[in-house]
Amino acid sequence: MPCYPLKDTNGKVNGFMCSRKKIKEEPEKCYVCGKRAAALCDFPIPGNDFGSCNLPMCKDHLYHIGEDNDVCHEHYNELNIKMAQANRERLKGLWSEDK
Repeated sequence: MPCYPLKDTNGKVNGFMCSRKKIKEEPEKCYVCGKRAAALCDFPIPGNDFGSCNLPMCKDHLYHIGEDNDVCHEHYNELNIKMAQANRERLKGLWSEDK
């Protein structure tokens, strides 16, 4: 469990932030079979403008629904596919505005 010191503007440590996730050197593994993941699920999380499901998937267990857009088995249905595709288009618009 990695922990990082929280410092004030003077550099004095006034706390620590720890996460439950271990720092991994190895790549993510498919949530279905454990093979090396090729993509993360792009289904958008409702109420979080930039969050997504992010389940890791190998190339055998992902559903490719568009350019750089893949979903997991859980989100592979007509409504969720439309939501993921619309979110990708929304994000593309935001990215192009930044340039």
